[in-house]
Amino acid sequence: MQELFNTNQSKVVLARFKTKIDGLTPTNDFETSRNSLIRLVVNSMEVNPDQWNGQCQINIGWIGDHFINRLSDEEKELNKERLDDICSMCFRFLFELYLSIKNDLSMEFEQARRFVFNNLEEFEHDAREQIEYAIRDMPINILKQLSNNEAIDSIKDFNKVSAKAQELKSNWDQEIEDKEKEVNRLKEALDEYKTAFNFVGLYDGFDDLAKEKNKELKGLSRGLKVMAIVVVCPIIAELVLVYLPCVSTCIHTPAQ
Repeated sequence: MQELFNTNQSKVVLARFKTKIDGLTPTNDFETSRNSLIRLVVNSMEVNPDQWNGQCQINIGWIGDHFINRLSDEEKELNKERLDDICSMCFRFLFELYLSIKNDLSMEFEQARRFVFNNLEEFEHDAREQIEYAIRDMPINILKQLSNNEAIDSIKDFNKVSAKAQELKSNWDQEIEDKEKEVNRLKEALDEYKTAFNFVGLYDGFDDLAKEKNKELKGLSRGLKVMAIVVVCPIIAELVLVYLPCVSTCIHTPAQ
């Protein structure tokens, strides 16, 4: 960024010219308003150089040095033609400031801008051409220069990168959504398998229990059979002991 208004030379030139303007005696209302515009802009450039440097880079590049040299020229008289010319350059800087800032101009600057619009025919020929150029063509030329600026190219490249990033993000979002659907589908399948495995496990458990109970039943049946034999054997033995002597007596007793 070119820093025209905050150099020591420029500050000295602006302060001295402001003093010169204050020492002039206008002859009519036009000259009074014109000189007030010049003083207003020059004083603001001296007091707020960063604002003018930041917002008026186009005209600083085009007429900045010429403007400071014009103000510092001690040899030429401050006649109407020269003051009109200086006023037209002040207007160019003021109009670029107006185009560059987001907010409206201050009331004093807006009144100065309207003064030039409303009194264009009062200016000398060369100054009038400069003002007409500023109003008609300068905004387009400023836009053209800005559009070809390296910073604008960087912004354009950034926009391309941003668009590409947005496209990639959309693709990633879609891919994530597809993966999420696939994961949910696998989860549902696993839940089904888990239910099936649980059922099979439950069936196997009941089957093992049934087998175990069958074994227990067979063992119990054999036990009962053994117990039955054990219970019957003493009865049989007692019967044998009771009836066997009787049978023997009947056999050995002779008939009469």
